[in-house]
Amino acid sequence: MVFIINYFLFDKDMMNLDEKERVLSRSVSQIHHVDDNTKVISYWRGPLLFIFNFHPSNSYERYSVGVEEAGEYQVILNTDEKLYGGEGLIGHDKYLQKTIGKRVDGLRNCLEVSLPRRTAQVYKLTRILRK
Repeated sequence: MVFIINYFLFDKDMMNLDEKERVLSRSVSQIHHVDDNTKVISYWRGPLLFIFNFHPSNSYERYSVGVEEAGEYQVILNTDEKLYGGEGLIGHDKYLQKTIGKRVDGLRNCLEVSLPRRTAQVYKLTRILRK
């Protein structure tokens, strides 16, 4: 099977994300995780959590990133998808992540996410869980 990559699709999806979520018009980003060793950066922009793995060769299967609100977070953009030219390592079964009650990055809860090398994911809180 030959996979044809539409390079304009990523741009289109990024613009649709901004149109739907108003990413650029929201307040300043709140960076809460920077790790020079793993080359991972995470920040909030409005209700969206952006996670970037800039490492050229290391992927992480269960990388912990702090979140304050306990709940379920849905991947709404994943640069590792094959349609964007990625490797497709993150299965759609991992697109919905439930928080773990573990303190990370100074926040009460965390997500353990798959981070393939040189990728980014955008998560949105879809369901708040009360304990």
